[in-house]
Amino acid sequence: MKNLFALLLLGLFTITAFNSCEKAPPVFSIGYDGDLYEGESICFEASSTGYDNYAWNFGNGRYGGGSPYCNTYTTAGTYTVELTVTSGGKNYTSTEEITIKSKPRKIKIKKITLTNVDYQSNWDPHDSSGPDAYLTITESTLSNTGTWSKIEHYQSPIIQNVTANSLPLVYTPNIELSSGISYDIALYDEDGTSDHTMALGAYIPSLARAFPFTDTNITLDFTFDSAKGSVEIEYIY
Repeated sequence: MKNLFALLLLGLFTITAFNSCEKAPPVFSIGYDGDLYEGESICFEASSTGYDNYAWNFGNGRYGGGSPYCNTYTTAGTYTVELTVTSGGKNYTSTEEITIKSKPRKIKIKKITLTNVDYQSNWDPHDSSGPDAYLTITESTLSNTGTWSKIEHYQSPIIQNVTANSLPLVYTPNIELSSGISYDIALYDEDGTSDHTMALGAYIPSLARAFPFTDTNITLDFTFDSAKGSVEIEYIY
């Protein structure tokens, strides 16, 4: 009986010792780097390293291996990202829920305000008056042959004989344009058949790459050549 009791104690000690030698499951989480918007590359990685294998399920029908691993979501929505790591012949899984947001499909250029322009130059020598200013919004396109051309989306009415008392110059295009293209704002002095460029620059950037889209309406300040002002834009989803 004593021998049986001793054997039971020995077995219990052996099992306890064996269990204490087993590795605890790895503790890890999923991190990511990138903007959570549709069409943007987001790179995911495990919070710790040294595993034998990494298997990703990004929740949008795409899978990958390794860490870090980058994925692009083409549709807005909520996704569950799952990472399974292998350590010591066993698999361990962690998940992370992310929400991918939509980008605006279009922008509406609501108002352009010029608070400063070069009205002091002798723009109209024949009568020594100020410039007859008008504003354009254009898009530059590159053809298959490598030739650049401009598409004019807006030309404002002419403001005659601009002086200090004329400022600010306010234009209200209220036009809808694609959000994935950069546009040029240009200011001209109308002078018959030979208009003069007063200010020129690309100051409405490709808003498809501007983050974050936290508001429906934004105001961008700009300076180009001698002109200063702002443009009010509405995002259209």
